[in-house]
Amino acid sequence: MASRAENRVVNLAGLVQGITLVTFPAASSIFTAAYGWYDLSNTLYGAMFLPQVLTAITMSLLGVGLAHRISAKRVLLIGLAANIISMVVLVLSTGFESDLAVAYPMLLVATAFLGAGFGLTVPVLNTFVAAFSPDRADRAVLVLNALLGLGTALAVLIDASIVRALLVPSLMELLGKWNWWAPRPLRRLHARIGLGEAGPALS
Repeated sequence: MASRAENRVVNLAGLVQGITLVTFPAASSIFTAAYGWYDLSNTLYGAMFLPQVLTAITMSLLGVGLAHRISAKRVLLIGLAANIISMVVLVLSTGFESDLAVAYPMLLVATAFLGAGFGLTVPVLNTFVAAFSPDRADRAVLVLNALLGLGTALAVLIDASIVRALLVPSLMELLGKWNWWAPRPLRRLHARIGLGEAGPALS
């Protein structure tokens, strides 16, 4: 029988995993809107999730064998590390959002790591909660999966309230004119076709 602290840590990990799982869909307007950072087409945006699905399935199948070889705890830590790497690569990709040839492969790598993290952590978390509460394993697994679902819902709320309503406006205020920075070739193109806030110049 595990301590309450161990149960709380595992349940908290399930909640966090649910939040990270839907980070990319929750931020869809950042990726697809013309005024967003990346301006991805719907096709590119949809294809971005293929690595996530493939690595999630692959890692969930390989996770059992890994747990027997290196222990379930290490598999869980590798999965959590994959989630962190995914978020770091996502943040780094914002430095290249104007260069899709660099940013898009970074986004594919980020979703691949996110899928790997999900595929490794969730089966191990299910195993842990069942082992921690052998007399009520079904209830413990149900609670964990409910927390995963709550995490997916919270991610959308966090994105809508904290990220879009607070962080983005604050960051834009801090950056000032740097919000509208563009590489020199793009600035020349804008000047040549008369593109500005009022739209292209009409002759």
